[in-house]
Amino acid sequence: MPKVLLTGATGFIASHTWLALQDGGFDVVGLDDFSNSSPLVLDRLERLSGRAPVFERGSVGDGAAMPQLVPSPGASSARASGEPSISRSAPAAMALASSPPRRMPPSATTGT
Repeated sequence: MPKVLLTGATGFIASHTWLALQDGGFDVVGLDDFSNSSPLVLDRLERLSGRAPVFERGSVGDGAAMPQLVPSPGASSARASGEPSISRSAPAAMALASSPPRRMPPSATTGT
């Protein structure tokens, strides 16, 4: 099965996306730092999908951790669990990890 790295994986939208990706035939590796979610989401994902989630606690903004999850193209590496690393999205993920965070525009609904 193709493997997908899902960032913000335990948030509301991403947790639903996780299940949809699995239903679509993808192996999902979740990445989240729980800044806006809870580890309990992983238990719910397992209960709903019948599969233990493959998950790494961390942030896309952690430039030191990202190369271990997303190696450079053509690199041969494996995660600590022995599962193959995700390499297809490496250039985009590494560019994101090394760029400064963007400020989101004010919300049209809240006016802030």
